[in-house]
Order: sequence, then structure tokens, then C-alpha cells
Amino acid sequence: MDISGEADERFGAVADVFTRAFDDGEELGAGVTVYAGGRKVVELWGGVADERTGRAWTRDTVVPVFSCAKAVVSICTHLLAQQGRLDLDAPAR
Repeated sequence: MDISGEADERFGAVADVFTRAFDDGEELGAGVTVYAGGRKVVELWGGVADERTGRAWTRDTVVPVFSCAKAVVSICTHLLAQQGRLDLDAPAR
């Protein structure tokens, strides 16, 4: 599988796992970007974006993202409760 992009040498394991997912047949097409310390350290993409047409996955392939806000809302809720600004036992209105 042709994988494009780059990964900082300290994050080579991410590139290895990403590539292996294609080699093992787990992925048809995907992209991953990782930031550490405010700096982009991994940006990889590869595979097929549209199995019907064979269109390749590109750096800018648009994908739907589901349920990504749940984790953020959960963290915010618990931080507010920890600060005493939200009562978890109060009835919902």
C-alpha cells in the first residue's frame, strides 16, 4: 500500500501501526495527524477513499466524524463539577 506524508522519527511507531493496518487488510483508506507540544509530528494518509470508483485517499479527503464531542463534553462536565460549578445530582431542566 502506498502511504503518503511524514512522521517525526520519534513517532515512527505511529507510522508503523498505520502502515500495518493496510497490510493486514484492516483499512481501506485512512488519514492520521498527530500534534505534540503544539507541533505537527505525524501526518499520514493512504489507501482508497471511494471503493466504488477507486479514488485515492488524499491529504484533504473529507470524512464524516461521529460522536467526537462526547469526550469533550464529558471532560468539561467533570471539570465543572470538580470546581463546584455544576451539581451532578441536580435535576435536568
